[in-house]
Order: sequence, then C-alpha cells, then structure tokens
Amino acid sequence: MKIGTAIRRFLAPGWLVALHYRRRFGAVASPRAEVEISPLLELGLGTRIGPFTKVKATSGLVRVGAGTEIGAHCMIAGAETGIEIGRNCRIGPHVAIVGVNYRYERIDMTFRAQGTTSKGTTRIGDNVVIGAGAAILDGADIAAGAVIRPRAVVSGKVAARARKPGPA
Repeated sequence: MKIGTAIRRFLAPGWLVALHYRRRFGAVASPRAEVEISPLLELGLGTRIGPFTKVKATSGLVRVGAGTEIGAHCMIAGAETGIEIGRNCRIGPHVAIVGVNYRYERIDMTFRAQGTTSKGTTRIGDNVVIGAGAAILDGADIAAGAVIRPRAVVSGKVAARARKPGPA
C-alpha cells in the first residue's frame, strides 16, 4: 500500500473528509462514512452519503451524479473499469455496487492469487431507485428511471423505467 493511500485511509478523520467533499463538490458525506480522498472520486452537487457507507476509488474512477442519495451501510468499490452513477438516484441502505470480480478458474490457487477480471464499467442511469440490500455487480448497466427492488441482484442490462424484481 502506498503511503499516501495509507494516510488517506487511516489518518483522515471523518469530519475532515466530509469537509473536503463539501468544499470540493458541494456534497454531504456523513462523518461516519468511510469515503476515500482520491482524485478518482467525483461527487455531484448535492450528493448525500449516509453513515457507515464505504466508497472506495483507489484503483478506478467512481463518479456519482448531482442530487444522488446513498443510504447507510452501502459499499461502492470502483475498479479499473470504473463505476458511474447518474443524477438524482436513490440508493437504499445495505446496497453493494462493485466493479470487479475475482477469477476462480483454478481450484489449486486462491482467488486472490488468480487476480481479478471485469466486464466493463458498471453504469447506473439518472433517476434510478435501488432498494435496500440490492447487489449491483461488475458490468451491470441500469438505464434511466429503472427501479431495482430490495435484495435484487443485477449483473446485466436493465431497460429504462423497468422494474427489476427481487427475491420472493
């Protein structure tokens, strides 16, 4: 781990990070959120990040549009291909948005030793609502106005204004 990454991750108190993003982007991050200070993280004006949410942009771009609200206990982890979240989205609590997968072709090696793979940028369009506990996986492409039900798993394309069913 690079020294600058370690300082940003472990030594910057939450209130200082919240102040940084308030001044830089006009975004509101809870002091209890874990948001990395990174040049790869872009937050739109009025973006709100709830407590205990983790936003990681160490190895890839994470872009969040203006007016988007991210609930408590979410995990957003960007990778080389990036994550793009549109404007005015509502992301419920406990949602995971990931931009990478581990390789698992060989059973004689650990997942970490096999490296990672990605299907491409994970995209969420404007005005999307994502219910609590949903998982948006690597390469997902959710068009504008879609509604993702609670606990749903999205790994592919979701049409505009579609209603993605969750588990029964």
